[in-house]
Amino acid sequence: MPKLKFQSKDDFIRLGVLGDWENSYKSMDAEFEADIVRALGRIVTNGHLQKGEKPVHWCFDCKSALAEAEVEYSDKTSKAIYVKFGVQQKSVAQINSAFRKSDIKSCSAVIWTTTPWTLPANVAVCVGQSIEYSLCNLDDSYLIIASDLVSACSEKWNKKINILATCKGEMLEGVTLDHPFIQRQSFLICGDHVTVESGTGLVHTAPSHGVDDYNICKKINLRLFTQLIIRDISKRIMKGYQVNLF
Repeated sequence: MPKLKFQSKDDFIRLGVLGDWENSYKSMDAEFEADIVRALGRIVTNGHLQKGEKPVHWCFDCKSALAEAEVEYSDKTSKAIYVKFGVQQKSVAQINSAFRKSDIKSCSAVIWTTTPWTLPANVAVCVGQSIEYSLCNLDDSYLIIASDLVSACSEKWNKKINILATCKGEMLEGVTLDHPFIQRQSFLICGDHVTVESGTGLVHTAPSHGVDDYNICKKINLRLFTQLIIRDISKRIMKGYQVNLF
């Protein structure tokens, strides 16, 4: 590190950068490190520091966290999947009430995602509060899809979808769902980020994998599954398929 420090100093001088080079500020100096610890101590004493968890960008090469300013997004075409989250029996009555029906015994909320590897961390499915959703009949099953996307889903699946009833997303908030392959429940919640531009209008929500998901779930105290827990879940799921992970 000292060698790199002097090399950087020489480079700056060579480039014509003006500065007090004999009394330069170096964050690695003990006196500055001590000041940082003192400042942190005052923050803790004043009760401004909270312990918690938050998803951050991670560099697999550097093995370190990345700041938002260090992240560049590249446009790419991703494969996507549709996944059914079955409505739990205790919430079927709410579904019947929301869609003004009385004969629905079971149905599923359908999500669309381009990041299937985040599904083990799912804790919720987001709907748009003011978006209209349809209760649809497909073959022998009942599905919940945003009304504006029913036609697109029908075309992609090459299946005829019949709309039976509609309701606003706010009527679905609080419905409990079965996770598709883990013995755990998820929740239907409202989110401002939900759109009807693509997919189904129901958004798979995994707070461990995105800040938007994290902020929404934190407001209602939904559990965040850390990467260690997710890794263990994924290993157990894939063990039966003889696939090695991590």
